[in-house]
Amino acid sequence: LEPPPARVRLYHLTMWTFVFTWHCLGLHWVRIAETCHSTAPNLFRSVYLFAAFNVIFTIFTTVSTFGLSHMLAGLLRRGLLPMGMIHAD
Repeated sequence: LEPPPARVRLYHLTMWTFVFTWHCLGLHWVRIAETCHSTAPNLFRSVYLFAAFNVIFTIFTTVSTFGLSHMLAGLLRRGLLPMGMIHAD
């Protein structure tokens, strides 16, 4: 498999960074809100849980993806992965 072009990698990195930063900013805004928890408690709670879940989910999937790719690369280097799984002819 060929690696994606640089513009595609840059796009994915930019989108990942933007979304992660946006959710972190949402957590920060919820944390510093002074009257939101009393005027709109359901909205406050839902924004807090949504942002917290997405931050944790993004970190988890990023770590899992890197771990899985390193594990599969190691298996491929050692010849433990059949080439038929990679190049389906």
